Amino acid sequence: KPTWSPGHTSTGLPPLTVVHDPHDDYAFMTAALTAHTPALGRITVHPTPVASAPASLAHDLLRSLGKHLPLTGSEDDGAYWTGSTEPAWRAVAAWIFALRIDHVIVTRTHRVSPRHFEYLFALAELTEIRLTLLCHGPLPAALATALAVTRHEEAHTLTAAHRALTASAPAPP
Repeated sequence: KPTWSPGHTSTGLPPLTVVHDPHDDYAFMTAALTAHTPALGRITVHPTPVASAPASLAHDLLRSLGKHLPLTGSEDDGAYWTGSTEPAWRAVAAWIFALRIDHVIVTRTHRVSPRHFEYLFALAELTEIRLTLLCHGPLPAALATALAVTRHEEAHTLTAAHRALTASAPAPP
């Protein structure tokens, strides 16, 4: 089970980056989507709106990687994979390693659930990726709480956002 403990992250990890877009400016979203270049080790995930299923963000990440969890043809498959959080996040971590992804950008993080933040932070810790969160509006309480105890950088302008979105993490071991 992926775990993340505030204040207990590895000091060698790239800092978390939060890009603030308080006015939901389309230029920030365009910059994030343009940064999606898996061949360079960078993906952008645009979370499914209002998806609250435990594994929904993992499935969105898999789709950003060009992957999906297998279906066997049973009507119950969708319900199984939607509710099977641990296998979905394990698959994300495995594909990140296999495809040598070193930077994950998540848009619309003002709508990400507190539990999904925990999984994202655990994923960053496990895979040693650079994690950039694009927040289009006020910071969610769960993210604000995490930032208080997490090494992070912030970008408040479009120029700073471009730098953060195209930054690379050190190559994973």
